[in-house]
Amino acid sequence: TSMVYAFGLFLLLLMSYKMGKAEKLREPETV
Repeated sequence: TSMVYAFGLFLLLLMSYKMGKAEKLREPETV
């Protein structure tokens, strides 16, 4: 279903975002 596809895409973006932040641990920012 489209729900599963949307969830997978969101998860992929979330993982990519987390990896990006992990690489920039030298400058932490408070969200």
